Amino acid sequence: MTPCPAGARSAPPYDDAVRALLARPLPARMRPGLFLGEVDGHGVVALQPRGWRALQRYAVWSPQSGRTNPPGLTPLRVVDLVDHMSARSEAVSEALEPIGQPRRASVRHWLLGVHSAIGLPAPDALSGRAPASALLVEPSARAVRRFDDLVSEEQEHETLRGNRR
Repeated sequence: MTPCPAGARSAPPYDDAVRALLARPLPARMRPGLFLGEVDGHGVVALQPRGWRALQRYAVWSPQSGRTNPPGLTPLRVVDLVDHMSARSEAVSEALEPIGQPRRASVRHWLLGVHSAIGLPAPDALSGRAPASALLVEPSARAVRRFDDLVSEEQEHETLRGNRR
């Protein structure tokens, strides 16, 4: 069963479930982990490989510029998806870097191409709706309050540290 996040209920900036999940390291027992989604008009594929201290890798694509390597992010290589997802090299390469003008495809089409190339089930998960077989993972109201309190406390500490310098 595929775990699927519920809508975020915490305070900003953690109220955006997609960004929060994209940035969150997965525990080793849940790896490899894969994210496919849209962020600010860009398609994003992120892979958290198996292994201790393995770097999370990213592929970012937009209709305007095609595939780019944003600064500060480790680029996702074809070999990473082939090794961790048991996919065919040619199919992954063509999906990550489609031939032709980038403007001809939408972010959704690019994501569906990558999804298909790596052989994942349930392409309807890219629609933003959970597939019928998904297990909805929803935090309790108490857990959300504790998380928001912790984040608020951390922000206060950062502010105090910044004032001492």
